[in-house]
Amino acid sequence: MQVINNLTNGSNQTPLSSAERNAMAQFEASDRGGAAVWRPWVSGNGTSPHCVVVARKIGRFAIFFLPGKYGMEGDNWYRRDADGRDIEVADPLETVWEAGMAARDEIHRDYNFGGFVVPVAVFTDMDPDETILEERGSPGVKVLWGLDDLVERVIRQLPEDKRKSDLNSKYVEKDVRALTRGPSPEGGAAPEEVQVDLESGLLNLNKPKSVIVNVSSGARVTININGSAVDGDAFPPFTATGQ
Repeated sequence: MQVINNLTNGSNQTPLSSAERNAMAQFEASDRGGAAVWRPWVSGNGTSPHCVVVARKIGRFAIFFLPGKYGMEGDNWYRRDADGRDIEVADPLETVWEAGMAARDEIHRDYNFGGFVVPVAVFTDMDPDETILEERGSPGVKVLWGLDDLVERVIRQLPEDKRKSDLNSKYVEKDVRALTRGPSPEGGAAPEEVQVDLESGLLNLNKPKSVIVNVSSGARVTININGSAVDGDAFPPFTATGQ
């Protein structure tokens, strides 16, 4: 499966956790068709999921990773801190639901092709907790425990009769564009030159006049150039150099 790290362009720019890097490696190693976009872009003040998976001929999944130990007492949620204290927190599954719906809205912004998104909460450091399973709200959120065999367990959250057999590569590409486009520039002249150093990931460029990209040896970098022609050229001139 294609894996895209949209970290520098996404709504959520916090560094990837070790659990996310583990999950990313699993999706990249999978022979499932489709794409997994880390730190997808969502407009406005919406909550962004950590990852959106668009599995070809199956469906879409918005994944949110919840590290640490969580529990419930009645309707109240708590999370255990590093000192062993239980700190009350907002319902994390509501956050996961909101993130899934924000991703769905982003996909729907330009077109609507059965764009339902399955929100998935992954409690990365926990075994199944029966209290959470019995008492939790947000029934539309699927809950997974740990990171083992994550790709196939995510896929199984969508029953066979709910899968989108017509979700082909064309629609996967549209979803990826929607989730990686990022904010539009707000006024001001286009920069004369942009220079960046990349190890890996995806770089979105909005109307620069020239671009210099320094790429680490062995890295794989995807560059999207969004803008009108410059001096009659289809794209701004850019130079990529290996280090």
